[in-house]
Amino acid sequence: MRVQKAVLAAIVVSLSLAVESSYAGSKPATNISTSSTFGPGGQIGSDGRGTYLDRVDGVQSMIDASPGNLHFCMGYYASRTPREAYLDLSSPAGADSVPMGVTQNDTLCFNITKIRDIPIGSTMESRASLGFTGGSDGAQYALEWGFPTGGTILSNTLWVTRRSATQWYIEAVPGSIAELVSVQHVQGSWVYTHVGTYNVTFNLTVNAL
Repeated sequence: MRVQKAVLAAIVVSLSLAVESSYAGSKPATNISTSSTFGPGGQIGSDGRGTYLDRVDGVQSMIDASPGNLHFCMGYYASRTPREAYLDLSSPAGADSVPMGVTQNDTLCFNITKIRDIPIGSTMESRASLGFTGGSDGAQYALEWGFPTGGTILSNTLWVTRRSATQWYIEAVPGSIAELVSVQHVQGSWVYTHVGTYNVTFNLTVNAL
């Protein structure tokens, strides 16, 4: 399971780097440790144990120094009391998609791009991916917002509001569509294959610690 979780982190980072290869501006010196709190409702949410804290209960929650992405992952560190979150893919958005139900999962791993240097008081779009394992065979998947698969973008971006110097509000607004892809490592490269599109909303408040 630890190997699978390391792979998930690599998947979401590689997906972001493939598209977000440039970075404008100065490079901050250090990562920012954060807390992450899901709001009520939506198709992605909390396990009921409250705010997720960086390096507590196996969670990674931090904004990297460059290019300023949020990494929010369950099961990133070893823990006897690992956190989980629920994922609801029961509402397909495309004719090629089938309901996949609701799961409580301890492998969810977000990468939300370039939020660090959003000006205070501003709202900007952000591409994002959510890696996770699914099924009895431990297959790897990613839920994507704003990334192309096969040259076509089938999903919406997220919206990120910088509320203060230390707080960000992230939202997949009502009506948002996310694309589900399967992920395989083939001859040294990550291969992303379209599975379907789903109605997925959620909101997340991130605070610097």
